[in-house]
Amino acid sequence: EMSSRRVVDRAFKCAGLSKDVLSGPPIFIPYALQAIFVEDAARQLGARHLGAILAGGYGYRALGRFADYVLDAARLDAAFARSARAMPFLLDGPAVEVCVAGEHAVLQFDSRLHPLRGAHHVDEGLALLIVDLVRSFHGPDWRPAWIELPGRPDSSDTTLASLFEAPIRFGAALPGVALSKAELVQANPRHRPACEAPILSDLREMTRI
Repeated sequence: EMSSRRVVDRAFKCAGLSKDVLSGPPIFIPYALQAIFVEDAARQLGARHLGAILAGGYGYRALGRFADYVLDAARLDAAFARSARAMPFLLDGPAVEVCVAGEHAVLQFDSRLHPLRGAHHVDEGLALLIVDLVRSFHGPDWRPAWIELPGRPDSSDTTLASLFEAPIRFGAALPGVALSKAELVQANPRHRPACEAPILSDLREMTRI
């Protein structure tokens, strides 16, 4: 939708990916290959923050059965704990964690990609997905206290400020989303009875893909 077919084909080739992945069932592509793919497309399009733009276009629920499991937790803190527990079903290496910063908690994601070129696309995109995860519990009007990102700011590019709608602190070790400790224990407004909810063993289906 954003570019010509030529741009997409070249990015696939750069990442060593077959276009056949588009015709099969949804799968999780390793973040290293995502970073290479998006970096090549971003350079062709002149879009430095293409990863964030793409992530902002589909949201957390696009993660399929993984998202179903995470978003069915009784509280937000439990949802983030579920994401940490389920991550190994999808990818080897990346991890999520919580860092305490005074009266705030910072939900962090470690892609383990640095210093790979294009890693910032994954960092920025995953931070946006974490924001969307929190909004599943707090509603669409929720805003982070601040966003933490590796790298340096670019005063000539307002893309990230528009997407996050929150102060951005650059130079962080990991991408993260800050919220108050009270917000972290928000109850799920759409929590389902246990007998209807997906459980960790349901995610084994992912390992067969």
